[in-house]
This record gives sequence, structure tokens and C-alpha cells, in this order.
Amino acid sequence: MEKRIDEYIAKAAPFAQPILKHIRALVHKTCPDVEERIKWGMPY
Repeated sequence: MEKRIDEYIAKAAPFAQPILKHIRALVHKTCPDVEERIKWGMPY
């Protein structure tokens, strides 16, 4: 997993962090070969 995505989630509002973590886990579960990136300051 991409360290910059971890940092992005850590900087998100406290209420959003568990939601972002859950969505990220779902993406990785359904598509294990996914590659994470940050583009234009946001996860892509």
C-alpha cells in the first residue's frame, strides 16, 4: 500500500478516516492488483 495514501487518510477529518479505510480495504479485497497513486493532491 502507498505511504502517501496513509498520510492522506491520517490528515482527513476524524469522522472520515474509518470510511476511507473501509473503502480502501474493499478496493484491495476486490482488486488485489490495484496500484494506489496520488494525483492532483488526491488518491487516484
